[in-house]
Amino acid sequence: MKYFLGMDCGGTVIKAGLYDVEGNEIASAGELIDIITPAEGWVERDAVQLKEATYRLIKNIIEKAGVDSADIAAVSLAGQGGGLLLFDENGEATYNPMLSGDTRANEIVKRLYADGIVEKVFKPKIYQSIWSGQPVVILPWFMENMPEVLERTKYAIGCKDYLRYLLTGEWLLEMSETSLWGCINIFTCEFDDELLEAAGILQYKHLFPEIKQSTDICGAITKEAAGLTGLAEGTPVMGGMLDLTACTTGTIASDIDKLSIVTGSCSVNQYVDTELSKEVELFACTRYFIPDCYLLSDNSYTAASNLEWFIDRFMQEEKAEAKAKGFSIYDTINNMVTGVDTRDCTVFFLPFLFWSNTNIDAKGTFVGLKSYHTKAHMLRAIFEGVVFSHHYHLDKIFRIKPKEYFSAARIAGGGAKSKLWVQMFADIIGIPMELSASEELGTLGTAICAAVGTGYYKDTAEAAARFIKIKETVYPNEELKDFYQEKYSMYKRIISSLDGLWEDLTHLSSAK
Repeated sequence: MKYFLGMDCGGTVIKAGLYDVEGNEIASAGELIDIITPAEGWVERDAVQLKEATYRLIKNIIEKAGVDSADIAAVSLAGQGGGLLLFDENGEATYNPMLSGDTRANEIVKRLYADGIVEKVFKPKIYQSIWSGQPVVILPWFMENMPEVLERTKYAIGCKDYLRYLLTGEWLLEMSETSLWGCINIFTCEFDDELLEAAGILQYKHLFPEIKQSTDICGAITKEAAGLTGLAEGTPVMGGMLDLTACTTGTIASDIDKLSIVTGSCSVNQYVDTELSKEVELFACTRYFIPDCYLLSDNSYTAASNLEWFIDRFMQEEKAEAKAKGFSIYDTINNMVTGVDTRDCTVFFLPFLFWSNTNIDAKGTFVGLKSYHTKAHMLRAIFEGVVFSHHYHLDKIFRIKPKEYFSAARIAGGGAKSKLWVQMFADIIGIPMELSASEELGTLGTAICAAVGTGYYKDTAEAAARFIKIKETVYPNEELKDFYQEKYSMYKRIISSLDGLWEDLTHLSSAK
């Protein structure tokens, strides 16, 4: 029996999954990676910890599976897109790896929009937004604030490209991720000098290695990596994928009539198409790993990370009680939310603690709190607010493809583990939600990539027919349809009414 090893390094957790050729999960594991926030809006992690976790996780999963590593046909990787990792010629980080949620370059983004450069130069070539987590604005930030870092830097790469380097010793980029960076021409699939010049970073073009495709073999496991991981030396390693691409591959693969929704650290809403949208500007438009296809996405850090913040800040007592009784805090939360009928909850939550999909300066906000409200009301507001934020993204997609075009949405991420939350998605958005039998869709997607790239399956459709299995479909509750539509309209009115406040609030918080 042959196997494929997939890895997915997200914003907080690095995961690995081992799959057989029929798409059955043999073993899976994950490990938390610390987030470093040295200043407001700065989101980083430690390169050494990431390296050690990568080697340790692979070794652990091979031991857990009890397979002969010689039977692992290929390894494929995915990683959170955006952010930037900088290294010298010896593979040492010249600065902490930055995550896509880093917002230190916000002022540069505002400047590019205010000067009309995004509209005139970027949009015709990238068909997506410019945002603070893209290398196209991160590099100018370093030029203006830490030029000495760039002087020491030899390579500028993405998260999963670093993991691939650790296994193969090869410095390479990959198309599905670099097409998110804001400096790749979506048509030529190459770094574009006009875009680099407009951003003021043409002089640093040499930092970017060669771009490969997802299913390209981009090196093999080195002797050193074999000793550290237990993998067989010479095992091929694929180009890999952006995590958005991997999750889409693991949920809908080549099904163009399905939506892919991921509600984890990010609110991710996307679909696959052979055409770009010229009328509606989406957050991201990237090259998909299937030739001549695009992944059209509208996303933000407005999902389950908001719930984790509330748990960490306000539910320590409930966490301790759950642990003492041997059950999950999420069981407690689901019970609390279930105990509050949405028709009795007039509390709204804007899930903008980390980022916003409405205004670059927007903040997380509870609206409508009264003295009789409890944590349960606030938790229901968080659940609903996250879904409303997804809906806000999907409204843009539905302007390109009407809702009726999609037969269902396939939902993944931490939030999808809550049946209650999935039911809210179905009720509020108004389409069926399909749940995959696999919990780790990112690692599943990379395994499909490996199966196709090694030629084990002739194409994505053939591999997906074996790997992707749907365990349940959750349908909308028609009795709540009208009420939720009214509530969503109120959510949008609240956002609109606060729109003029956010920039002033940002200036107030930064005043000395």
